[in-house]
Amino acid sequence: MGLGRDASVAANLASFQSPPTIDLFEAMRIEELVLEGFKSYPVRTSITGWDASFNAITGLNGSGKSNILDAICFVLGITNMSQAGGRIPANLFTI
Repeated sequence: MGLGRDASVAANLASFQSPPTIDLFEAMRIEELVLEGFKSYPVRTSITGWDASFNAITGLNGSGKSNILDAICFVLGITNMSQAGGRIPANLFTI
C-alpha cells in the first residue's frame, strides 16, 4: 500500500533542500572594465586587477577618475546619482 497524498507531499517537502544563499558582494563584482570612446577615454582602455573587497581610483585632477564611475553607472542604467541612493556613501572619500 502506497503513501497517501498528504504523506507523499510531506515526504517530498522533508527532502527539499533550499538553494544556497548568495552573498551579493561575492556573486557580483567587476573583473575587467573596458572603456572606448567614452568621455575622456577616446582609445580602448582596459582596467583589470579589481579586488573582490576594496578598490580605489586615484589620479591627478582631470585624469578621468569620475568618468570610470560614470561608465559603470552607464552600463548599470543609472542615469543620475539619485537613482543610486541620492547621497555620497560614507566610505567614498574625495581628496
